Amino acid sequence: MAIYTKVSGVWKEVVQPSVKVSGAWKNCSEVHVKVSGAWKKVWEAVSSYIAAGHDGSPYFTLLKRSGDSVSLASTYTLPGTGRSCSFSPDGTYIAVAHSGFPRFTLLKRSGDSVSLASTYTLPGTGYGCSFSPDGTYIAVGHYGFPYFTLLKRSGDSVSLASTYTLPNIGYGCSFSPDGTYIAVAHSISPYFTLLKRSGDSVSLASTYTLPNTGYGCSFSSPDGTYIAVAHSDSPYFTLLKRSGDSVSLASTYTLPGTGWGCSFSPDGTYIAVAHSDSPYFTLLKRSGDSVSLASTYTLPDTGWGCSFSPDGTYIAVGHYGFPYFTLLKRSGDSVSLASTYTLPNTGYGCSF
Repeated sequence: MAIYTKVSGVWKEVVQPSVKVSGAWKNCSEVHVKVSGAWKKVWEAVSSYIAAGHDGSPYFTLLKRSGDSVSLASTYTLPGTGRSCSFSPDGTYIAVAHSGFPRFTLLKRSGDSVSLASTYTLPGTGYGCSFSPDGTYIAVGHYGFPYFTLLKRSGDSVSLASTYTLPNIGYGCSFSPDGTYIAVAHSISPYFTLLKRSGDSVSLASTYTLPNTGYGCSFSSPDGTYIAVAHSDSPYFTLLKRSGDSVSLASTYTLPGTGWGCSFSPDGTYIAVAHSDSPYFTLLKRSGDSVSLASTYTLPDTGWGCSFSPDGTYIAVGHYGFPYFTLLKRSGDSVSLASTYTLPNTGYGCSF
């Protein structure tokens, strides 16, 4: 989940807001608000939930973070494996792409509980989804022609905005911070497509040819200049640079195996990557157009999906191998174990 504010008519992500306390500006990470009778840091108040899609019934689990610990908030029974999920900017709605008809479900969160808001029937299994910064649109990559669908949310309902025909299966997708562009990783060359949204319509902005199938992608914040892409075939990770409607190569990093999921930190400095082959999780550090190794963490097995918390401190990771979900804590360039949670089976997509 992220926080957005409208600046000159355009929605912008708030990376590190400040407030004036006793005449002095303080980062919100230092300021406390009362939530349900308890004082919490502002960032703790807005990043306490983690949505996790997974294998094994009920296929969706809502976790609650308190400091370094995670516990069960609630679950929702989907028709099949939860592949990807995305919180709306205000944390009220959760988009979930999954297997089993109708393949897309919109959940509504109220406190620790989730309930059904609506569903939408995709042509095939939903693999990736991403809310727009204003919470109006949801990008979905899926199996079945045309492989990409843009949904529009109005209250608790979702309807078709438009579609775009990709070369084949759409996997990960990510909105730019201003909601104009949508990055989509997919199978069949060129493996990466950048779409441009204008109202309810999407059109081709540009493409980039990856070594093989693109699986996960993430736009950088706060300017949307960089796009991280995890993919199959060496080097398994590619950093693209966007200039207007065009994308070009910024740099690459060689992972031990196939990159499945990735997530930019809110300030655009770090990139979390979940991948196959030990250690299964890698934290990269971006400096300009270059990426280098910050640190790694050894998961029980293949990492599938990952998500940074709004303050960039925590990283949620869904993975193969018991306990299937791991919460990491970042301090500078290092990551360490915060806690784990036992899901019914393999954890796939997750979202703060």
